[in-house]
Amino acid sequence: MAKFTKLPVTIDAIQLTAENLSSGEIASFMGPDFSKTSGVTSPGPVVMFIETLEGTHRADEGDWIIKGIKGEFYPCKPDIFEATYRSAAALDMRPEFAGHRLTDAGVEAAKAISSIFNHCLASLEEHCPPGRHTAILRTKLEEACFFAKKAMAGVDGNSTSF
Repeated sequence: MAKFTKLPVTIDAIQLTAENLSSGEIASFMGPDFSKTSGVTSPGPVVMFIETLEGTHRADEGDWIIKGIKGEFYPCKPDIFEATYRSAAALDMRPEFAGHRLTDAGVEAAKAISSIFNHCLASLEEHCPPGRHTAILRTKLEEACFFAKKAMAGVDGNSTSF
């Protein structure tokens, strides 16, 4: 069995409430696809049935209605939504300050970079006596290795930002 990580995707979503259903906010959010839904607003809590790519799904009051990457709509329970999504505004940051989660290709590139710097340091240590200057050399090579890996992580296909 292989493990997979969900890619970061920004979606549009709205939480279903009696207020935003009756005000037309849900209809505005869903556009023409709203006509493919049916809802029951009384008696009791709001219930909405949404035609999805997998058939008809029920959305209860408090559920989130998500617009997927292909423009499809589907409901999501609040606990799943909270565990899966964060506000895009809260995560919006400049790329140089974003963290990177390496892909398999990125891991291999990081190993190659480490190997190059390891070989370089080993060669230099053969020709430089121990002491302050060699310690500074080692520190500077460690810094250079870090920045080389950071640069590599910015290459398409080597990482995903978080």
